Amino acid sequence: MAQLDFSEQVTVVVGTANKHFTVPKCFRTKTCDFFKACCNGQWKEATFKKVDLPDADTDAFAAYLQWLCTGEVVVAEDARDTVTSESPSEERDRVAREQYAPFIELAVLADMVGDTTCGNAVVDATIELLCRISAGPTWEEMRVVYDKLPTATGVRRAFVDWCARSLDVEELEEFRPTWVSYTDLTFDVMAKALKIARGEACEQPSAVNSCKYHEHNDKVPKCI
Repeated sequence: MAQLDFSEQVTVVVGTANKHFTVPKCFRTKTCDFFKACCNGQWKEATFKKVDLPDADTDAFAAYLQWLCTGEVVVAEDARDTVTSESPSEERDRVAREQYAPFIELAVLADMVGDTTCGNAVVDATIELLCRISAGPTWEEMRVVYDKLPTATGVRRAFVDWCARSLDVEELEEFRPTWVSYTDLTFDVMAKALKIARGEACEQPSAVNSCKYHEHNDKVPKCI
């Protein structure tokens, strides 16, 4: 393994609040197509050593930097290790609210900067939480997923499969007045639920099958 050079740094200006982050250049060029392009001389940002990400979420970018440094997806101080599927529903719902929205924003950022490895790490963290607390995202959070993430994104596909297998008809009926705003989401979940009802294969997302939700390319080979 080559030694990393921490001497060169680049300032990343994130979000509408223009929050500044100083990051070793070697982190970004090693893992991320976006930063590789703008820091290796292809864009003017390479000359000024500053990158602007006005559409990114500042908390998501902080979580991204922590992932780059530690390899762990951490979006908040949370109770993921203490809350399980046996915990009271209100506790499970609380952890879900605290975690899924930041996970989604981190997945959006990973897609924005073209970091497939980070996106796959978010998939793993999301599936681990789904399995641990047996509580999925809200329909509002799913709407954000559909608004901000491409169809093939692993987090989006995992959430659809989870919702289809955990479909609460009464809950769905409560959202009937807003179905017009959730047309694509409702269709995907209902279509998957119909396949399940017909006995067609549809595994619940789990650590065992998380790789099927990963994205792969020439730099990120398929899981072994």
